[in-house]
Amino acid sequence: MAKFSKCVVLFLLVGCEKSVGEEQREAQQAALEAKQEVRAATTQTQQEVQQVRQEAAKDIAKIQEDARERVGEAVHDGNKAIEGAQADAEVAAKEAREALRKAGEASRLAVEKDLNDLDDRVKRARENLKDQSAEARAQAESKLATIAATTAKLRGDVRAFESKTVQNIQEFQADLTRKMNAALAELEQIPSKIKKD
Repeated sequence: MAKFSKCVVLFLLVGCEKSVGEEQREAQQAALEAKQEVRAATTQTQQEVQQVRQEAAKDIAKIQEDARERVGEAVHDGNKAIEGAQADAEVAAKEAREALRKAGEASRLAVEKDLNDLDDRVKRARENLKDQSAEARAQAESKLATIAATTAKLRGDVRAFESKTVQNIQEFQADLTRKMNAALAELEQIPSKIKKD
C-alpha cells in the first residue's frame, strides 16, 4: 500500500504537473487572445474614429461650401441692390437736373419777358421825351440810360442763370427781383407826363 500511495502521489504530481503546464498554456493563450482582442478593439476604434473624422470633414466641407454659396449669393444680391440703387440715383439725379433746367428756363423766360416789358417802357418814355424841354430830356435821358444799362446787365446775368444750382437760383432770383424793382422805381421817378403811353 505504501507503493500504491507513492504511485497515487506520483500520479497526482504528474497529473498536477500537467495541469500546471496546461494552465500556463491556457493562461498564455488567454493572454494572447486578450492582446488580440485589445488590438482588434483598438483597430476597430481607430477605424471608427477615422470614419467619424472623415464624415465630420465631409460635413465641415459641405457646411463651408454652403456658407460660401450663401456668402456668394449675398454678395451677388448686395451688388445687384447697389447697382439698382445707383441706377435709381442716376435716374433721380437726371430727373432733378432736367427739372432744374426746366425751372431755370421757365424763370429765364419770365425774367426776359419782364425785361422786354421794361425795355418797351423805356422806349416809350424816350419817345415821349421829344416834346420836352432840353433840360427835362437830359434829366430823363440820364435816368433812362441808367435803367437801360441795368436791364442790359440783367440780360447778361439771365444768360448765366440756367447753369446755377438751386440755392444759387434762389439767390439770383432774389437779387434779380431787387434790381428790377430798383429799375422800375427809377422809371417811376421820371416825370409823369413823360412816362405816359
